[in-house]
Amino acid sequence: MVVRNAADTLGVVVRHHLVQGVDELLVVDNGSDDATPSLLDALSTGGYPVRWRSDPGPFLPAEMTPPLVREARAGGADWIIAIDADEFWLADGGLKRFLAGLPGEVESVAANVVNLVQWRFAPGGPLGLMGIVCRTSKPIDKREYDEALAGGRQYPWVARRFGRKVIVRADLDFRDGTAHSAVGNSAPPLRTNEVICLARAIQDRNHREGTIAGLSDDGDAVERIWRRNSWVLPASLGDVRAKVPLRLDLRLVRCVLPHPLSTRSELRRTTSATALSLASP
Repeated sequence: MVVRNAADTLGVVVRHHLVQGVDELLVVDNGSDDATPSLLDALSTGGYPVRWRSDPGPFLPAEMTPPLVREARAGGADWIIAIDADEFWLADGGLKRFLAGLPGEVESVAANVVNLVQWRFAPGGPLGLMGIVCRTSKPIDKREYDEALAGGRQYPWVARRFGRKVIVRADLDFRDGTAHSAVGNSAPPLRTNEVICLARAIQDRNHREGTIAGLSDDGDAVERIWRRNSWVLPASLGDVRAKVPLRLDLRLVRCVLPHPLSTRSELRRTTSATALSLASP
């Protein structure tokens, strides 16, 4: 993992993947100025298999991931997953069980990515992840999405079908340092629906006004979209010319349900400790 300012999701994401059978998490913190470093410290010293280091330089995950892959390989890993701080990989019975059951000729696994949409008034912090309950009913292929954009229709970014992401055997690398394809494999990846990557696509950055990741840097434009689509539970997203229907999907809620209270308690302790240390002479 390469993370920055991920304190709101990190504890839940770590706990979820350990339940899924991940043996160890190697993390680079890229210059966080929130409670992320304190939380990583608390996890790594609290009995969780988390090893982390800080790299405050430019945000270059494609360059930071290969050293983590080599470190995992040297540590005896069988399979390697590149996990974002807002992603939840899962398989029925756990990732470890699924991967252990694959024949030796399978060198990598390609999983679908599902962007999940946040409830308009979901609170911030770990409990807010339980408000991410909807997804696009029919994701739009990249070609159709780009053609619509060229024609003046701007579908919400979350409506586009996202490229598959891969899990690789430890003797492989991720192409260009990203998790969308492998390099060094002699066969195409196994494409499967038994593994899925759920991603938080809409974020609540200030706990009051939602922002749509990847759609626009213009906060006013984003908020206008939200105002047109205020809901208790969302039915659609986008404007009249580029509206996409949404459907209920509770998989992320089920993933998150066991973890947010313990994460919130841990986050509260680490944030208080950080504030005390900053206030000390």
